Amino acid sequence: MMRWREKRRYKRASVELELNCQKVGSAEEGAYIGRTVNVSAGGVYFQTIGAGFEAGDTVRVELLVPPKAGQFELGGRVRAVGRVLRKEVAVGSSDSSYGGWGVAVEFCQRPRVSE
Repeated sequence: MMRWREKRRYKRASVELELNCQKVGSAEEGAYIGRTVNVSAGGVYFQTIGAGFEAGDTVRVELLVPPKAGQFELGGRVRAVGRVLRKEVAVGSSDSSYGGWGVAVEFCQRPRVSE
């Protein structure tokens, strides 16, 4: 029996956080909103209504982290710049308000945390 081997560098955490994302250098106003499906130190996969991303686009990502007693008392934001790896039709969306597209982003720089 052949075993499948994980090739990812970073372990993914299944976590739902609100997210804002905007193409770098875009003339479009505003950011797309979405909800994360999973997050790792190397990137994020999220669902969004906006279909304005294509593979290769450079994007700014901001994750909104809610307050949590004993860890992140005031909540905060995690910001990073990344590259879109793929966009696909989202299957089994847990929240239809975040919609029909799944977007995978690989971080180009280490994410920054701010309160």
